[in-house]
Amino acid sequence: ADLETLRLDPLVTAGWRPMVLLSPPVAVLVSALGYLAYLLLLSRRSGREMGTLRTTGVSRGQLMGLLTFE
Repeated sequence: ADLETLRLDPLVTAGWRPMVLLSPPVAVLVSALGYLAYLLLLSRRSGREMGTLRTTGVSRGQLMGLLTFE
């Protein structure tokens, strides 16, 4: 009986429809921004690490192997 009244209430229906439509794009946008922030921080950190590794004699191929593994 209570579920039937919720289904019939137009305000509840009107509130859920936009949320259902907006949730996936918002989730994708937040995920993309988080990944972008991760890549920016990784590039800053890895730039210093790569310089340190190059001065210790690590070759370019070994660096590519490390980046692929990471």
